[in-house]
Amino acid sequence: TGKFPAHDAGRVSMMELAKATRDARQAGLEQYKLRRNQRRSFQIGTPVFIGVLVYFLWVALHDSFYNSSGEPFLLLAGISVWPTELLRLLAIMLAVIFVTRTYASLRAGIFDMTRRYRLPLTVKTCDFKWRLPATSAPQAAIDAGELWELYQQLGGFGQRVGRIIPLFLVYLVFCAGIMLLLGGPYSPVRGLVSSKWNFALLLTSSLTFLFLAFWIIDAACLCRWLIERLSESPTRYPKSCLRHFARQRGLGKKPGSNENEDTAMMEKDPTYDGTILAEWIDMKLIEQLTERVGRLVYCPFIVFFILLVSRNSWLDRWSWPPSLIIIFTLNLALAAASMLILQNAALKARDIGLENLRAKVEAAEQNAAPSPEANKAAVARKLLEELQSMDKGAFAPLWQNPLIGAILIPSGGSVLIQMLSYLFG
Repeated sequence: TGKFPAHDAGRVSMMELAKATRDARQAGLEQYKLRRNQRRSFQIGTPVFIGVLVYFLWVALHDSFYNSSGEPFLLLAGISVWPTELLRLLAIMLAVIFVTRTYASLRAGIFDMTRRYRLPLTVKTCDFKWRLPATSAPQAAIDAGELWELYQQLGGFGQRVGRIIPLFLVYLVFCAGIMLLLGGPYSPVRGLVSSKWNFALLLTSSLTFLFLAFWIIDAACLCRWLIERLSESPTRYPKSCLRHFARQRGLGKKPGSNENEDTAMMEKDPTYDGTILAEWIDMKLIEQLTERVGRLVYCPFIVFFILLVSRNSWLDRWSWPPSLIIIFTLNLALAAASMLILQNAALKARDIGLENLRAKVEAAEQNAAPSPEANKAAVARKLLEELQSMDKGAFAPLWQNPLIGAILIPSGGSVLIQMLSYLFG
């Protein structure tokens, strides 16, 4: 408020409050549009997927019963390639669904947190970037509003696809080099029709899985980028955000004061107790972001499991050469990389945030008694204890970690299939 006369401070604060209200209303409207578009996508996508599936089954049955040199259509007989192709087609469909659903989920999270944290909403687009902006030099303070707007811009669909493509192509060239050096797998396919479908579905399922894996990794890297910015310097949140959480946590109250006096005090000093609140808001924001992004780690593991099952000996005599084992292992590591990236950044940010908040709490407690600041110190201590007990998102304990559950999808499922094969084979 030093830039404005005293009689204009209230007007500036009201203008900021009105902007936060407009952004919250617009975020609610965008959430409604997003849900409406999801319903439309489901209404359009479901008939398309059903049509593709029916066409595939018609081709497979026609090749089996009306082509003397075609591939037989048999399930769990170990002599038919069509069940494998059916699983690959399912993996392709799921990968497409996961890409669209995860994008919608992250956008919905942005709108929800914009409303919940009184942060600015933007519809502007930034210049295209092949990579996320580099870490800036340490600053006196990070503007949370500007940072949140940039995060929204970098999370746009075009921006994300542009960052994924270079890494995607490099990984494809690397896998092709492994195949050329060690040799590719044998395909027990009979007939021209099944050979064409095998090539098309094998290539498409591999590409869609890799795109999904890099898509989730990019979401984790973008979230990590935001976490690192929040933790590298003190954060300056919008006054409407600080006012909301100060009232909610009791930091905007003084003993013996009424609501009108508290409001007048916060209008006079809109950043009241912001130094303590900022660290707490940082951690709560990180917790909710990582919880939403962390759930996405299941998606590539589900597709990976289907592709793994598609090469089971129950279906046909699929081989496992060293090149394929290496690529599947790398793909598994690729699927797990997103959560590891996210957790490392979140845990590091929590350590920094807890250390800063602990120092501020101790300073507040030293200056508290016997002054009215005792209430402030007590609430600050409560905020510190709340942060120390966080157990969601990237702060979840090992047995609740989404990565552990996701890894158990392909490993546990494969073990179950092998056990059934041993018992009934």
